[in-house]
Amino acid sequence: MERVFGFECGCDACESYGQSLEETEESERRLMKLRRLKERIGGFIEPSGRMTDGRKQVLQTMSLLSREEGLFETAQRLEAVVEQNRIDFS
Repeated sequence: MERVFGFECGCDACESYGQSLEETEESERRLMKLRRLKERIGGFIEPSGRMTDGRKQVLQTMSLLSREEGLFETAQRLEAVVEQNRIDFS
């Protein structure tokens, strides 16, 4: 968590109750990949304003990683963006 977001969180969701070191490291890898993908999504918009296939693929990957990480609300929002082919990601 600290490596990905720059701080160590102590909430129940972030605590590693029952997780092995391997599971914790895998979670950290997913979070880091989500962060990198989020930085990339702005570059996938056509001049017409439509979402490119590249952006759609990045958003779908982010949704999958979010679900694997238990971030279901985030995954639903990402899926809605893809489904509606919207530009606004906020």
